[in-house]
Amino acid sequence: MGVLQKLEQLNPECFIWEKWESNWWNVFNVTFKDSLDICVMKKCIDTYSVGYCEGSRTIVRPNLNSYAVMFEKDGDRFWFHVEKNIFEYEV
Repeated sequence: MGVLQKLEQLNPECFIWEKWESNWWNVFNVTFKDSLDICVMKKCIDTYSVGYCEGSRTIVRPNLNSYAVMFEKDGDRFWFHVEKNIFEYEV
């Protein structure tokens, strides 16, 4: 079963500016270079993601080729777009 099937599909209205994280790699304590590694990204998704919606459905920063993924770490919820092809890789 893929990661998306395990996640709750969230209402696009959950993805607001105040929760958007543009510097997500620092939140996960990885370098920018490591954030480009698919294995690192998948580990972050597997460990911290709590829900998602189609990236094109968000009012904030809509994106056709991504999912808006909500994460929770240390009691804080935040989101950013993750390219759809990341979910296709098996690691």
